[in-house]
Amino acid sequence: MVRDQTFEINASSAMSCAQALSPGMQAQRSGRIGNIVNIASGVVLGMTKRNAHTAVKALLLSFTRTWALELADQGITVNSVSPGPVDTDFFASNNPLGSAIRQSKVDRTPRGRTGRPADVANAAGFFMQPGPKLLFVALYPVFPRQYPVPCCYA
Repeated sequence: MVRDQTFEINASSAMSCAQALSPGMQAQRSGRIGNIVNIASGVVLGMTKRNAHTAVKALLLSFTRTWALELADQGITVNSVSPGPVDTDFFASNNPLGSAIRQSKVDRTPRGRTGRPADVANAAGFFMQPGPKLLFVALYPVFPRQYPVPCCYA
């Protein structure tokens, strides 16, 4: 079932990784857990015909906030990168070049283009760097004007 597959790929995998890695980070009293919300953060605000996808992405944002609060006193940071439309095979299959739906999504981005996987990787990489960070949780939209998301606890 699509709902189960969507949950397994997005939420169960993030929870399994966090549960597997956090004990070692707790023992060291430091570490990074990064959740990447792979598809546009705008889906958490609601999107037609995307019930399971919208719900699971909202769940990932909730995981991020909760884990950040639970693990902050142990020196562990938890962050989320919420990209807008990213030019992947999956995005292209649902939003073909030249289609009105694709153009409407591109038009809502600040730079008038889809993101590239490297854009998302660079944003996630920032949070994965070693060393102290003032932010212990940030919900970081790669295209912030596109989808306003409440951001940052310090």
